[in-house]
Amino acid sequence: MYDTVEHLRRKFSKPIVEITFVDTEESKKAVDFVSSLEYVSECKAENAKIEVTLKGKDTSTLLSTLTGEGIKVEEITKTSKSLEEDLQFRG
Repeated sequence: MYDTVEHLRRKFSKPIVEITFVDTEESKKAVDFVSSLEYVSECKAENAKIEVTLKGKDTSTLLSTLTGEGIKVEEITKTSKSLEEDLQFRG
């Protein structure tokens, strides 16, 4: 049985959150903390931003967890990694 490309994209796209912090110190503090969360499958840092791949939880859970730890978030943006990007990365 075959499936549509759109259905496969929805099924396999990964929720990604890009978080900008007030400075690189906050980013460094956040990366270690976020990496330890059970619902995070990947966390990459770049300057005052981190990119987080979520599994099983939503963006609001991550945001409230960060602010609950006293980590200062400036901006949070929700995106997703497409099926094509994921396959290119693996290929």
